[in-house]
Amino acid sequence: MFGPDDRTPRTLRPVWTFLALSLIFVAELFMGAEIDLQIDPKLLGPSGLALLPVNGAWATLLENSVSNGFWFLATVSASTGFLAIMGIEMGALVLFKFRETKNLEDRVRLALMMGSYGAFTVFYPSIYFALLFPNAPDPRTLPVLGWSMGIGSFPIAASVLVVLVLTYVITGSLVVLFGRRVICSTLCSAALMYQGTTIDAMKSFNRSSRIGRKYLSTRLSALYQSTSGLVLGSLAATSVVSYLDTTGALRVYVQGTAPTVFLFACYFSVLCYLMFVAIPFTGNYNCVTMGWCYTGLIAQSFHKVGFFKLKVRSQQVCRDCTTLDCAKGCPVGLVDMPGHFRTKGEFRSSKCCGVGDCVEACPYGNLYVSDGRHWLKRRLGDPGSLGTPSRLPMLWTRRSSDSVLTYPTPADHVALRAVPEEPA
Repeated sequence: MFGPDDRTPRTLRPVWTFLALSLIFVAELFMGAEIDLQIDPKLLGPSGLALLPVNGAWATLLENSVSNGFWFLATVSASTGFLAIMGIEMGALVLFKFRETKNLEDRVRLALMMGSYGAFTVFYPSIYFALLFPNAPDPRTLPVLGWSMGIGSFPIAASVLVVLVLTYVITGSLVVLFGRRVICSTLCSAALMYQGTTIDAMKSFNRSSRIGRKYLSTRLSALYQSTSGLVLGSLAATSVVSYLDTTGALRVYVQGTAPTVFLFACYFSVLCYLMFVAIPFTGNYNCVTMGWCYTGLIAQSFHKVGFFKLKVRSQQVCRDCTTLDCAKGCPVGLVDMPGHFRTKGEFRSSKCCGVGDCVEACPYGNLYVSDGRHWLKRRLGDPGSLGTPSRLPMLWTRRSSDSVLTYPTPADHVALRAVPEEPA
């Protein structure tokens, strides 16, 4: 586990971790391709994967090789076989995290995330769904489940536009009520990749890697704005061109396919996995921290006007805290979080994807999530917050006539119940 020269775990060494992730990913890719050949041979056959000839001049040979590699990666990484293997391997790591997680809300979210991955990422797009429900429409023609936030490969009929608008309304309403975590930490298939115990340990790369440090904190840096602007700009441009293609005004194809199809394949079937194996150099949860996922950016716009925020039960506890474990536990690298807790008693950022690791990491149980449920309770006249304990998990000691707060060690937690309640 440790290197020959020091006591730094190899999992925290960038080059070693990058090589390990790359080899594991390549192995999963070809195992997924082998499974696909057994369950759906047409997927990688001439009708499903049209490869270009690798011959001719060196420029043509290079271009065709890159194109073939791109579409092989995009096709297999979006296939049932690969996603099933990814779900089993990464899901096992999430189960370990589920076992270690004490906060009930985080456990519920992790369970929903694993269920969403199995249903919407693996089963729904597979041939087995079509066998069980032969009269169901083609998943590729449906918003959200078959398309990415309504951006898909099929022509958009006027009637479908109504469905697309309703899709955004429903999705946006959920994000407004419960935060960006509805998409980025629950329904998104990439969430399963980033939340297991092993990948959890790599959040330190957000602070140690040269690229990751440029995206730290809630500040929308110039680099972040450039990344997100490029992504949203490409989404808008390809959507317009694809629409004009369907009307006959244009005939534009990228790599032999519609621009939106290529964009979706590029971002979610190629770039997603390349960035994942590059975690040691780009930081953990780079789809969120760098703003290159347009689905997350769309959810972010709803998140800005929503109810979701992180709150503390006592600002004084945060002022006295010296561990800063909430910031260290954040997989998105929101390192300025403690300052907001100390001065405002709450924290809100459009880059926060609601994983809840900060709540779990706080040694004093001082943090909790506040969303639409808490707002509704307050509107109904209940000033309390969900899950607020009778007192903070801290020890009271008596020094003469004064009551002094001291923070517990792990051994103190065992005897915490025996400490008498301090009178108000």
